[in-house]
Amino acid sequence: MKNTIIIFFLFLSFCIYSANDTIRVMQYNLLNYGNYTSYCTASNNNIDDKDESLITIVNYAQPDIFSVNEISENLYYQQHLLDAVLNINGISYYQKAEGTNIAGSAIVNMLYYNSDKLGLSFQDVIETDIRDINLYRLFYKPQNGCPISDTIFLNCITAHLKSGNTSSSRVQRENMTLAVMNYINNQGLIGNTIFMGDFNIYSSTEDAYKNLTENFSTDIRFFDPINTPGNWHSSPSYAFVHTQSTHSTSNGCCAGGGMDDRFDFILLSERIINFQENIGFISGTYTSLGQDGLHFDQSINNPQNNSAPEYVIEAIYNMSDHLPVYIDLLIEPNEVPPHFEFTGGNPAMPIWTIYLSGGTIDGENLQPSDEIAIFDNDILVGVFVLDEILSPENQWDSNLIAWSELTNGQGYSSGNSYSIKCWDASEEIEVSNFEIEFFNPYGDAYSGNVFPEGDGQYSISSLAFNSLNSQTIILHAAYQIISSNIIPPNPDIISVLGNNLNSNLDFVRNSDGLMLRKIGPNWVNGIGDWITTEAYLFKMNNSDLLTIEGNNIDPQTPIQLDEGYQFVSYLPQNSLNALIAFQTILNENLKFIRNSSGSMIMKIGPNWVNGIGDANPTEGYLIRMNQGDVLVYPLTK
Repeated sequence: MKNTIIIFFLFLSFCIYSANDTIRVMQYNLLNYGNYTSYCTASNNNIDDKDESLITIVNYAQPDIFSVNEISENLYYQQHLLDAVLNINGISYYQKAEGTNIAGSAIVNMLYYNSDKLGLSFQDVIETDIRDINLYRLFYKPQNGCPISDTIFLNCITAHLKSGNTSSSRVQRENMTLAVMNYINNQGLIGNTIFMGDFNIYSSTEDAYKNLTENFSTDIRFFDPINTPGNWHSSPSYAFVHTQSTHSTSNGCCAGGGMDDRFDFILLSERIINFQENIGFISGTYTSLGQDGLHFDQSINNPQNNSAPEYVIEAIYNMSDHLPVYIDLLIEPNEVPPHFEFTGGNPAMPIWTIYLSGGTIDGENLQPSDEIAIFDNDILVGVFVLDEILSPENQWDSNLIAWSELTNGQGYSSGNSYSIKCWDASEEIEVSNFEIEFFNPYGDAYSGNVFPEGDGQYSISSLAFNSLNSQTIILHAAYQIISSNIIPPNPDIISVLGNNLNSNLDFVRNSDGLMLRKIGPNWVNGIGDWITTEAYLFKMNNSDLLTIEGNNIDPQTPIQLDEGYQFVSYLPQNSLNALIAFQTILNENLKFIRNSSGSMIMKIGPNWVNGIGDANPTEGYLIRMNQGDVLVYPLTK
């Protein structure tokens, strides 16, 4: 028992940095998986038979990222593959992306991934008339429990380009890859990116392929990991790269003709090829599974194919008319010591376990490598380092343990108040403002605001952290309408203006004519609370600076405007042309908008004339309404 405790202490006390990790990426056209047609039927493309073959292939290749084409647009079959092929025989770590089908195709793309190693951060659709092209943004989960300096992202783009060897189909393929490159350029998608799929391309001279590999910018250009350009179609010189067809004769569903086309690709961005950002291609791992270079214009299983075990070759033959293609990537995290240096705890003494079902900072999900720490006054009594985004689905694997006894002394004391902090690893800021929400689905969870009595107490909770922002406003001598996009924690206007209650200030007035002013020796608050959606008229005897701290308001918070005059706050954090900023109220309900200088937006004849120019942060505006309306500022970056 003593040895066990010593080993456990060592585990809790230190973060052991381990070797690099590898990720296997596999791309596969599944040949109408779950999509029955007049030619691909339940007899020649039966999904139960396909499942048996696909299980064999997946078990052999063991991909961490599995990108597929030609799966049914029916969400049932997309889930069926996850449940009946991937997460079986004790495996439960595969997850899938959300299905999309904006183009209305009968067959679509899908991505499955090993959730022990990877998480899905974001997905999007690059729209084309033929089929959706899908972008999946994955992030790597550190495998040793140690934080890393930056989250490692991997962009996976999956496409099934237009088939056919006619001029019109080549143009359609060209347009599809052009849409991809325009998306990448417009979104600034510079980084670790894979473009993979069934491209149906016959030669590297096709414009569709040149769009990808000959782009003027190496930042977004794609590279063939095996650097094998050429006229691949029906050429024995390229037999070693052909991926279609696995059958010499068609069964009515699959294509015949044997192995004579390179349709299936995994292309990589420069950053992966040159190992520039934590992810690099492992040379020699590009594999077209089942391709031995000896079956040109023949089925892959006749004559005998020794590139993989016979049972795998037969599964590939029975599964699809394409070969699966895979590569291995090396992951090399930039690991850093944790921000909260926790010494470890004594498991023989009472502990409190907090299962985390959610965690945000300023409304955004906490990310892998972010840290959550719990304190008893100044004593750090527990730390949890995220390896994935917190959710109810993974709450039992995401537990913050508070220890009553540490390896170096006293831990928490029952009955003391606790505080919880987080470390935002990407922004490198520590945040101590938090709100905790408890859940008690089984009736026995702890939900107090102090450390609990006894041993084995548990809680289920979600944490929301808020970082304080600040905004500084220059107050000029004379009159000025000012506003702020910060919500102060204490809205009492005496508190907000505490440092400005001096001889520089004459008075502050709101839209109702209520004032903050000095009468005799006292500042009298007739306004009450500072309301962030409202602006205020300041009269200054001398210039001064007003700094407001708190949380940013949502810039698209609706502002109710009533008939008559009112001072209105400007909520966006960036300047905007005033006609754009106030576009939701440029109608018959508005009489005019005026700034502190007397410049106005008003309608002259049929036109709204902008005398203000740009609407700016910290400026407030006097708005006169003919009748009520709602102002919503546009979304800005």
